[in-house]
Amino acid sequence: MPDQVEEMFHPKPTTLEVDEKGNKVELETTPLTGESFLRRVDPTGRVVNELRGSRGGEAPPRRK
Repeated sequence: MPDQVEEMFHPKPTTLEVDEKGNKVELETTPLTGESFLRRVDPTGRVVNELRGSRGGEAPPRRK
């Protein structure tokens, strides 16, 4: 049961692409909230940049 709870809050990301330098593009969707994260990770595991998607088709909030 603890593994299922851990997976709900911290799911393992899916690797979508790996370039020739070893940088990975990962997609992670949180089942509990439906939020998506797309991130680029360098070979050392450091997150270079991250995009946070909207939940379930909602438009992201606009800045004023």
